[in-house]
Amino acid sequence: LVEGAPASDADALIVSATSDDLTDAEVAAAAGALKDDAPVVWCSDLDAPKPTPDAAQPRYFDQPERLTVERLLERFFGFQFFRDGQWEIVEQLLMGASTLGVLPTGAGKTVCFQLPALLQPGLAVVVSPLVSLMDDQVMNLRAVGLDFAGRAHSRLSDDELQEELRRFKEGTYKLFYVSPERFHSQKFVNQLITLSAEHGLPISYFVVDEAHLASEWGHDFRPSYLTLPDAREALSPKAPIALLTATAPRQIREDLAAIFRKSCQLKMVLPPTFDRPELSFEVRRVESDEERLIAITDLVRSALPRSLGHEDFFDLH
Repeated sequence: LVEGAPASDADALIVSATSDDLTDAEVAAAAGALKDDAPVVWCSDLDAPKPTPDAAQPRYFDQPERLTVERLLERFFGFQFFRDGQWEIVEQLLMGASTLGVLPTGAGKTVCFQLPALLQPGLAVVVSPLVSLMDDQVMNLRAVGLDFAGRAHSRLSDDELQEELRRFKEGTYKLFYVSPERFHSQKFVNQLITLSAEHGLPISYFVVDEAHLASEWGHDFRPSYLTLPDAREALSPKAPIALLTATAPRQIREDLAAIFRKSCQLKMVLPPTFDRPELSFEVRRVESDEERLIAITDLVRSALPRSLGHEDFFDLH
């Protein structure tokens, strides 16, 4: 809107606490010009006074509306509805509550922090255990046109890292992925604090992906995980913490709560069930390698739809 693009071309209007380049009248006019099905998300009250620089912080929702958020979910991620367990995590984060969210593998944990980060001013810091996982999530977003995530890790060339930091400074990113070891460097923490302060990028969320590793690895293999509560306190003590994992039996949940106890009180969101209807276990007795191969072939053939076109497989004997 600042650059003169017509509101009628927009997929959504997100009004945040940092929308200071537009007058209230311009924002109201833009809302009226949107497509009929384009959602308007209010992150701050239009009638409220303009925030001072010190007040330019994320504004969390008192009671987020699921239907409105699901429309944004479809717009930006292509999913029409939340899966079981996703909304409960997203809702807590949108309300600014530090949350331990447990979802089965493949149930869509990343959307649970990516979507709230998109709806808030500022930047979500995402702690990820593997370079490949960081690259995978960033590239998957960019592949569908969502170019709002960056990362900093050891496999980036100097030029690539400088480009990531340049875009960080420009406010292009809503998510920034780093490894837990980065927070062992006070220089890096200070740099992140400086960049955030100088460029008006408050920390909206402090996310720990695959959070069970803080319990399983933090006490010996990767002690950097135990520095994360202090890192969050240094970056933004008010930023909600989001811990996401698929592996959280009671012992790990209690350990995570103990690790982050000084930083926050965690809301726990557990799935109603871990049942995966597409997975099953069965034992069949066979007498030879040949019988084993025949049994496996028959099982796969019976489960594989012919519509997939694997005719060569169906012709195996």
